[in-house]
Amino acid sequence: MKTIEITKLDFTRITSTIYSFQQFNKNDFSEIAELKKKIKLANKRDSSEIGSNYLTMNSIVEVTQKDTGKTMQIELVYPKDVNSKAGKISILSPLGNAIIGKRVGTRICYNTPKGKISLKVNQIIYQPEANGDYHL
Repeated sequence: MKTIEITKLDFTRITSTIYSFQQFNKNDFSEIAELKKKIKLANKRDSSEIGSNYLTMNSIVEVTQKDTGKTMQIELVYPKDVNSKAGKISILSPLGNAIIGKRVGTRICYNTPKGKISLKVNQIIYQPEANGDYHL
């Protein structure tokens, strides 16, 4: 597992989200365990020091699916803000887990019930930290 870059605030909030999820869902979810491990090992930066080419929480990113060539815009959000029609995906989803802390140009592979999906991060359209929105 490659080390990712996340903000200290994202680390704290994601850890809290995982804890809350585990309190209400006693099933063993391998994606949650993987996310927990990934963020624990992550390089944690102050919000003002994270590079603008890293995907952080509440970032809006353009990705292209390798197999279909389909380009889509997604926003990485906490579970309470999920809206699949608006492209808002949860950090606790397989895709959210796969993209957190990744950089522009990165290829990402993640598993779904329908099989493996491969994406490329084309660009970050909006990153809160790059815009001085350190509280999001």
